[in-house]
Amino acid sequence: MSLSDVDDVHILECKLFKPPWSKKMFSDELALNNRRYFVAKSKDPNSFDQVLGYGGAALMVDEAHIVNIGVASDKQRLGIATGIVAALLISATESHFTSATLEVRVSNEAAINLYTKFGFAPVGVRPNYYPDNRENALIMWISDLGKSEFKEGLLKLLIEQHLDVAGLQEQ
Repeated sequence: MSLSDVDDVHILECKLFKPPWSKKMFSDELALNNRRYFVAKSKDPNSFDQVLGYGGAALMVDEAHIVNIGVASDKQRLGIATGIVAALLISATESHFTSATLEVRVSNEAAINLYTKFGFAPVGVRPNYYPDNRENALIMWISDLGKSEFKEGLLKLLIEQHLDVAGLQEQ
């Protein structure tokens, strides 16, 4: 993701999340050296470069904290989020991070299932985490990013899903 993507990412963010991140929040995140953001764009000639999804992670000490992932409602369940999560985890492993964490709404079964495919496991709950409805967040972790078994499993998942993360654009 680059600064030129912020307007389009923010439009998508506003459609997906309440309350949404502001444009300034995205711009501020992109300015930080310990952040990784990816954006998935359409290759369709009629809507070329349209943002279909995005995701970001904060890289701290030895862990990657996935802070947001969003995919356009009409493009969900097409593997876009899988590609974005994979890109974030690949970036973390290339930077020698050993674990990853995230929070997800306890009601978001599709996202929980997606994260479980990558090896994330629930470790706790943050009560009243989401400000719009005070819904709890499930805390999920992977603690073996540095192991060859994790990297092999990630590659196998990408092959099974016919995903190529090379087309995702990093900050």
